[in-house]
Amino acid sequence: MERRRAPRIALALSVEIWPSFSPKSLRPIFFTTKNISVMGFYFETGSRGGFEEGGEYNFSIIFPPDLTGNACEYVSGVGTFARVAEVGENLFGFGMQIKESASGYRIDGDG
Repeated sequence: MERRRAPRIALALSVEIWPSFSPKSLRPIFFTTKNISVMGFYFETGSRGGFEEGGEYNFSIIFPPDLTGNACEYVSGVGTFARVAEVGENLFGFGMQIKESASGYRIDGDG
């Protein structure tokens, strides 16, 4: 039985991911989360994209005004891929565990 360390919320948010050892690209690559928690997020895409399990990456998640009640909020930080798996034909799932965040924004309703 799989045990989650934090409850997940099914939420489609735009997230940009790039390697922690390189500057942000001039042509951002965005993915859409399937779920998110205070510990991390999960998305699926049709390409492995060179992401490696255990690899450290920067991320920036965009919370739109309909969720924040105001302007867009950006949560940026560093995380590692705790899960990289083929979940279907030409479909890969990526679970990122957040190591640190540059924002105090919380999604658990307490912040």
